[in-house]
Amino acid sequence: MQELADKLDLLLEQLNKLEDYKCNTRIPYNYIFRIVVERKFRDLPSLVLRLCELTNHEDESFYTRQILIAVHTLKYFIIDNYFSKLKDDRYLVASLQEIKEFLSKKRNIKPEKAAFVAGYVQNSDIISSGDFLCRNDVYNSTIKAEGEINIRGACRASKLEAGSRIYVYELGSQGVGTDTIIKLPVNGCLTAEYCYPNVKVIIGKECVPIDQTVRKLDVYIENGTLWVDKLKWLGL
Repeated sequence: MQELADKLDLLLEQLNKLEDYKCNTRIPYNYIFRIVVERKFRDLPSLVLRLCELTNHEDESFYTRQILIAVHTLKYFIIDNYFSKLKDDRYLVASLQEIKEFLSKKRNIKPEKAAFVAGYVQNSDIISSGDFLCRNDVYNSTIKAEGEINIRGACRASKLEAGSRIYVYELGSQGVGTDTIIKLPVNGCLTAEYCYPNVKVIIGKECVPIDQTVRKLDVYIENGTLWVDKLKWLGL
C-alpha cells in the first residue's frame, strides 16, 4: 500500500500542474491526462487494479462506501479507458484524495494476533503472531509464538519459544536424542505432564537442564526466584 500511496501523491501533484496548464491551452483535458498517464504513470493501471482486488469483497467494516466509489471512479477512467469522458479533474482529484486519506488511516493498523492450530507437526518452522496449538505430536521442529504454546501430545527434538506460557503433555524423549529446548520470557511458565532428561529450559536469563525423568513439571520465576516444581517419575 505504501507504493500505491506514493504513486497517488505524485499523480495528485501532476493533476495540480495540469489544472494550471489547462487554463493556457485549447488542448482537451482528457487528451492531456492520457498523455501524462502513458508517459509518467505507466504502472498506474496495475496499481488501480490492485485497489480493485483489495476492495472487491466490499467489507463495510473496513472499506467505506466512499472509498468503494472512489476506487470505481478510478477504474472507470483509467482501466476502462473512458478518458474521453474527462472534462476536468474534479472527479479524479476527489477520488484520489479519498483513497489517500483512507491509506493514511489504514497504513499503521496492526493485524490482529491470529492463533495457529495444527494437528501434527514434523520437520517444520512455524511462527505465530498469536497462540499456537497442536492437537497431537511435534517432532524435529521450531515453533515460535507471541502468545502461548499448547501441545497436547509429545514434543521431541524441537525448539519452542513463547511469549507467555508453554504447555506440553510429554516433553523430550527417552534415551539418547537431540535436546528439546524451551525458551520463555522472565514472566513465562512451562508446564509438562511428563518430561525426560534431554530437555533444557531457558526462562529469562536462567537456564534449567532437566536431569531426570519427572512428572508434573512446572518452571517459572516468581518474585525474582526461579522455581522448578516436579515429581520424580518412577515409571509404571
